[in-house]
Amino acid sequence: MKGSENPPASPQVGLELPFSVLVSSDEMEAYLSFDPKGLTPDDWKAISPQDLKEELSRKRVVAGLVPAKLNECLTQMQEGKDFANVMIAQGKLPVDGQDAKIVWHVDIKDQKSFTDETTGKIDYRERHVIKSIGAGALLVVKSPMTQGSDGQTVTGKVIKAKKSVDVQLVAGKNVEVNQNEKGEIEYRSLANGTYIVLGNRIDVNQQTMIAGDIDFSTGNIKCNGDLSIKGHIASGFRVEVEQHLDVGDMVESAEIIAGGNVMLHRGIKGQDKGFIKCGGSLQALYAERAVLEVQGDVEIGNALLECKVTCGGKVTVLKGKGAIIGGEIRAAKGIEAKKIGSDFASTTVLEAGIDFLTEKALTDVNNKIKATQENLGKIERVLSRDILEKGDLSFIPEDKRAQFAKIMETWRTSRAQLKELTEQKVHLLEKKQSKVRAFITAQDQMYSRVKLKIGVSTMTTDREYSRVMFYEDPDDKKIKYSYK
Repeated sequence: MKGSENPPASPQVGLELPFSVLVSSDEMEAYLSFDPKGLTPDDWKAISPQDLKEELSRKRVVAGLVPAKLNECLTQMQEGKDFANVMIAQGKLPVDGQDAKIVWHVDIKDQKSFTDETTGKIDYRERHVIKSIGAGALLVVKSPMTQGSDGQTVTGKVIKAKKSVDVQLVAGKNVEVNQNEKGEIEYRSLANGTYIVLGNRIDVNQQTMIAGDIDFSTGNIKCNGDLSIKGHIASGFRVEVEQHLDVGDMVESAEIIAGGNVMLHRGIKGQDKGFIKCGGSLQALYAERAVLEVQGDVEIGNALLECKVTCGGKVTVLKGKGAIIGGEIRAAKGIEAKKIGSDFASTTVLEAGIDFLTEKALTDVNNKIKATQENLGKIERVLSRDILEKGDLSFIPEDKRAQFAKIMETWRTSRAQLKELTEQKVHLLEKKQSKVRAFITAQDQMYSRVKLKIGVSTMTTDREYSRVMFYEDPDDKKIKYSYK
């Protein structure tokens, strides 16, 4: 038999192996080198997988082996092809977990002041310490933490991954939690109100309470939902509330705008600058030298002094002195007080039986309609209505088409606004037609020189009346009275 048919003999015992394994200093890689110098072909062919395995074991390379590379290297060695530093094992680096992240979409820091961009002056009334939010508004987004994975060296040592840190965030009152398409957790408001962040909890309160006063310590207030103020509102400050407002102490010459009811447990001393506008009713112990614009009823406990009142409901002043003295009081559904007028104060003007707020709204709409029509007229003097309606600008030079396209868009927007305003006008006119029979009543005393208007009829009292009720006769359109 030919020698080539015999199994190749292993390298002679005692001979240095013709290959070597080198482990990197960080133990993350292992390299194999082969030098056939001084060996016979029989020696190359005698190199076996077991020889490689024993050498790897001796160098403690037990992880991250690349079998394809090992097989390739073994083949090359058995063919007597030299190579150097071929990577045959690679460790695995640890993958650190990602900490949970919080991104706030609302302001969670107190605003210290507001600086006017024009003057550069700081207006400390514009601090807005109340944090308002609307229903459905996005409060905060949380990116969940991800778990990491440990690494390993080629020698089998474990490399610990950095542990990720979670952030606990509790959805409190009126807050809902949902997962978006990115896998993030969204926290949204379920109601109009103010949001409060305490520790890891976020709440939305429909009623917000301010324990102190509205002054330079708080600045102006703008609040969704209901608001309760335990203190007073100082002169020059503004409070805007989407729903109801409750004020425990006096209101000075401040501005109040509320979408719902306003309750003043004391009252307002307006100094001819105070203003209250509310979409509901107004209750107060007294009101002095203020402008009151109220959709609902006005109920004043003690005195209504030198005020201008426009009321969609009824004005009553029936507690304590129950006096209306001076000013102009207009109430659609009537006026009632214990005493009306005075021998010493300025003339008291009372009007009832007309929806004054609808009249005012109708005047505003008519003014807007007029302005919109004038704007449309200016545009139609530049481009004919036929061109505007067709939208064809092909005859306009190309360098001016963008400019004319803007004019055309303004025309379309103005036309839509005019249509909407016209619909509002029709609604207001229908509302104006609904007549209300109203009375002006003095439970105790009506002084002389009080100017009365009920419906379309007018009169001025020329003497004092006791326990009297004035009304408009629907037939002869004159003001008449009866005693209670």
